[in-house]
Amino acid sequence: MSAEEEEPIIPKSRRVNDAIAPIRLNQLNAGLRTERRTFEEIREQHLTDFYEDPEFPAIPASLFCTNYNRPSNADQIEWLRPRDICQALDLPVRPWRLLASRSNGLDFHARKDHGLGLQSGTFERNVVLKQGQSFNHGEYCGAFIVQIWQYGKWMDVIVDDRLPTINGELVYLSSASKNEFWSAIIEKAYAKLNGSYEALRGGSITEALCDFTGGICETYDLGEHGFRTSSVPEDLFKITAKAFKRGAVGGASLEFEGSGVESRAQGGLIAGHAYSVQNALTLSNGTKLICLRNPWGQAEWNGAYSDGSSQWVEVADEVSQLTGGRLRSKNDGEFWMEFEDFLTWFSKLELCSIPESIGNEEEAHANWVTQLCEGRWTRNISAGGCTNFMTSRPGFPDNPQFPMGLIDVDEDDETKCTAIISLIQADANRRRDNKDLLTIGFIVYKLTGENIQQEPLDVRWFRSHRSVGRSDFSNSREVTKRLLLDPGNYVIVPCTFQPQEESAFVLRIFTEKKQDFRNELSAQTSIEEDDSDRPITQENEEAFYRHFQNISGRDLAISAWELQNVLNRVVERCYRMDDAFSIETCRALVAAGDPGCIGKLGYDDFRRVWIGVRKWLEIFIKFDKDKSGKFDVYELRSALRHAGMNLSTTALKVVVHRYANEERVVSLTDFVLVAVRLKQAIIRYKRLQPDMSIDQWLLLIIYS
Repeated sequence: MSAEEEEPIIPKSRRVNDAIAPIRLNQLNAGLRTERRTFEEIREQHLTDFYEDPEFPAIPASLFCTNYNRPSNADQIEWLRPRDICQALDLPVRPWRLLASRSNGLDFHARKDHGLGLQSGTFERNVVLKQGQSFNHGEYCGAFIVQIWQYGKWMDVIVDDRLPTINGELVYLSSASKNEFWSAIIEKAYAKLNGSYEALRGGSITEALCDFTGGICETYDLGEHGFRTSSVPEDLFKITAKAFKRGAVGGASLEFEGSGVESRAQGGLIAGHAYSVQNALTLSNGTKLICLRNPWGQAEWNGAYSDGSSQWVEVADEVSQLTGGRLRSKNDGEFWMEFEDFLTWFSKLELCSIPESIGNEEEAHANWVTQLCEGRWTRNISAGGCTNFMTSRPGFPDNPQFPMGLIDVDEDDETKCTAIISLIQADANRRRDNKDLLTIGFIVYKLTGENIQQEPLDVRWFRSHRSVGRSDFSNSREVTKRLLLDPGNYVIVPCTFQPQEESAFVLRIFTEKKQDFRNELSAQTSIEEDDSDRPITQENEEAFYRHFQNISGRDLAISAWELQNVLNRVVERCYRMDDAFSIETCRALVAAGDPGCIGKLGYDDFRRVWIGVRKWLEIFIKFDKDKSGKFDVYELRSALRHAGMNLSTTALKVVVHRYANEERVVSLTDFVLVAVRLKQAIIRYKRLQPDMSIDQWLLLIIYS
């Protein structure tokens, strides 16, 4: 079945306020960074003179990134340290406890905390807030260090503990315990990473979960109350239960027609409110239960399996045993409900699967096995757009391609392998500059051969094969898709919806078993040396020598300037091209043909250089399909391949970045210069045999 029979891709546009929006100021943008000291250095220097963060100062600009959203009570804000708010301070040793947080003051900041019900066993490695920090004398310096995951790496974000308050009350997040301030400090670090507190407005639960856990988040749209969407997987309960066995964290929310923010719904639930999901269990009688928690500790579900309901008479002991004795029946915000009731009432379920690097070591067998790959869509090279642009230049086959080999099936499935695939566009500057996020997605294809693909697939292959899975295409920071696949070899193609859109990206794959993953598919760089001279008659040889004597002068040697003059005259007369050769190209030609390093070419050297230039000139004329006098990237790659220089995508990027102009096109003189540089680089590579790949060598030699 051909790929042309597949339905065209239609992007899903996300609401603007679903994104954690613009402006970033931190280690992601080193040019804006002012703090160069380590946390240890800061602590040593500020045990008495408490630290003030120069990157994120206590000024209105750290609160608001736009004046039109500045609330009327903003002038009442006072920045206070926790020691100025409360005397008996507490910074928990285990900061993964539930955030029961409130937003007290500013009008625009209506979101409240999303209530990340993080299980303690999941975060035994002190993720988010490192241990060894406290308000105790001898340790406290006014600074704290927070770990936040960004684009494949954990970052240490240093902030001071001056917090915005009104009348001594925290404006933003506050813990249920009045003497706990770690949630407010973590929020300040997150605000710093995003540029301001206002930038967190309407923040996405999935982005926050990802940033604080390094996990992959999945969102399931359940539909409005009573109207379940067709996209809900039939095995959603199985997915949810398995996720929590593997240490997942999650959240859920409900909306219904006519509901406002924080509206009270039937059954004791609150519409427009985020609940944390704690667990999912199947009882011996077949009942499927899900446990949720209201971060505010108020307003619980009062239907079937609610606290004190009659259903608990028969199942309380079993649930208590399955949860390790955690079953509680009190008005603490935690409650259970049947999964069918959950699907009826709730509108959205969000699950965050935790990577093996921070999973619970005691349950290592249940941790996800993870793979992370980094790549980039580069205009005119590897930014081909989606399958709607299969034959464009660039087109879909030009996108980066990543092989995936699935070998071992899931523990609870005899024939299938689970793969959760995530694609993140990793362009912090796009948000800092207040630009829209790109619409991104990925498509998965199964290979028919037994071996993992080594070379990129071409347009003919994609036209004759149908995909086995694909994500939604959305203008989100991250898109995710869970696939249940047969064992075998696959190729994942991450792409933007439109071609010619540039960005770095991070591709992650979570599997239940260790599988076979490789780096991005790329043609292997190879450069064939072709020093064979064309046959020349005795008569032409004599005529060529007389011509050499006329242009070389008494010393019978040609300098770069003399070479430039003769080449430009010939090209102008024969090909109607003015000033085709630059002095830089002619210098490179002289250097390549001058083994004695005298700065000029004798007759034999000039003859070899001339034959090489004539060959490259003929190739240029042949592959300049549009007769523009310039090569685009595709013409350049084809011409170099014809000349015996087959470049990988990495090597091609090096050449384009070094020699193409702003429009990513290459002139005749630059094409000849590229050919000379590549030929000389490969000669040195073979002679020196350095301990690096050809691509690494070309980066070192060419891109300088």
